[in-house]
Amino acid sequence: MDFAFAEKRLQREQSKIRSRQRPSTSAKAQREAEYRKKEQAEVRRKREEKAAQRQYALKYYNDCNRAMKVQQLAAGDGLVLRATSIHGDGDKIALPTSVLERLTTTMDQEGGGGSSPWTFRVGILHPKYEFPSSPSLQSMKPPNEDDEYESDDNDDDNTPQAAYLDELSYKYIAYSHGTVVEFTQEEGHIGLPTLIASALLKPNHRLNGTDGSANIHSIRTKDPAVLNDDNASDLDVTMGDRNGEKTPGHLAYDAFDIPGVLLKVEMITLPKAKACTLVPSMDAIRSGFFNLKNVKLVMEQSLIRTRATLSVGDTVTTWHRGVVFSLTVASVTPADFAAVSCINTDMEVEIGANVEYEAQQQQQPQEIKPESDASLNRGKILGGNGYKLSETNNVKAESRTTPAAVVEENTTAVLLKPEPPADQKENICTIQIRGDRGSGRRRFDIQESTIEDIFAFARTMSSAHIFQLVTRFPRSVISESNKLVATLFAQGSQEVLMVEKL
Repeated sequence: MDFAFAEKRLQREQSKIRSRQRPSTSAKAQREAEYRKKEQAEVRRKREEKAAQRQYALKYYNDCNRAMKVQQLAAGDGLVLRATSIHGDGDKIALPTSVLERLTTTMDQEGGGGSSPWTFRVGILHPKYEFPSSPSLQSMKPPNEDDEYESDDNDDDNTPQAAYLDELSYKYIAYSHGTVVEFTQEEGHIGLPTLIASALLKPNHRLNGTDGSANIHSIRTKDPAVLNDDNASDLDVTMGDRNGEKTPGHLAYDAFDIPGVLLKVEMITLPKAKACTLVPSMDAIRSGFFNLKNVKLVMEQSLIRTRATLSVGDTVTTWHRGVVFSLTVASVTPADFAAVSCINTDMEVEIGANVEYEAQQQQQPQEIKPESDASLNRGKILGGNGYKLSETNNVKAESRTTPAAVVEENTTAVLLKPEPPADQKENICTIQIRGDRGSGRRRFDIQESTIEDIFAFARTMSSAHIFQLVTRFPRSVISESNKLVATLFAQGSQEVLMVEKL
């Protein structure tokens, strides 16, 4: 046998087999390599997209800080101080002398007078905060990869800074604003009046479904002299009680709770206030806030004198003849940063409705049961010709079908002019009456109806035979007369009148 020929033949066959297997193995490896390359490119693309998104959100955040002229008062992470309690009815804090030295040095270097007055943001930082934490900034993306963030004052959101405020609510467990009363605090400490302290003890955001208040430890400032005297009585604890002095800025020992954690302090500039809405608390309403004759005077004498800033959600106080009234700041204008400066500006103050009080007022008519079936006729349209209103419930059944009837048995009936058609827009005002029987709303033609018609409508809301109507803010008394409604109220106005018994 020719072994040489057989060996060559075997080599040729093996070579053919290897040549057929090599392309299939190479194609599979190539496909795997391409897949890995695409996978790595996708990971790189997502990483770059996330970095660009974060950079875009950071630029937006820094632009908002520049708009507020945020200035750090210490190197590194900024000024962090421990709280002490001071006397004061407003929002004026006390700071160490080192802060004044830094501010004056900065002003000299910049060659300017700085913002006036000096306004500060005081807040409790969330210990686990990482930028960005708010959904608004996490979802914020640039228009495309080439564009950078540009401030847009015509944003369709509530304010262009809405995402900035959302991020602050995650950065701070709670924060508020105020000006400075004096730079006399011990180094490392900040003096807080009662309203600022209470605002910081009320968290403004719930993080991850947990109440941030669990992380806020409250303490009270103690008098060192009392702490060193084991025989001191409880009457000696409060400095104000001992010395009879409550000078703003002075230490208020054991007077109220303050945060027992470190506070971040930054200098900022707030926009000038144009308007605000204040909602009286239930305690203020029970104390007779709605009965004040001159709310404007009360505000000027106390609120404006003690407040330099207003922040949404803060509680402000005003008082009249020794009675304290608490109100909550519901909104401010401009609303960019949910806080405004009240210094050197004209501001319109609107008194908002207390939701709890309004709910109680709406429930009152349901709690009143009619004494007779005839009382169900009060306030209903009779024959399409008008309203049948009477001072008592002793109305005969015939009056239900006789619009022009005048019942004289133990009552005085009044027939109102028909309410203006719904499509009438000219010479129309809307008046709401609130009395002890409930509240009601009706449209009046100011050129056809008289003040007597308003009083006739008010009689369905009050059990009193003799009364007067008063406006709330500012308070003014309306007496019954035959004058036209136009002498009191303008077209398109919406008025709320309270029934006041005489």
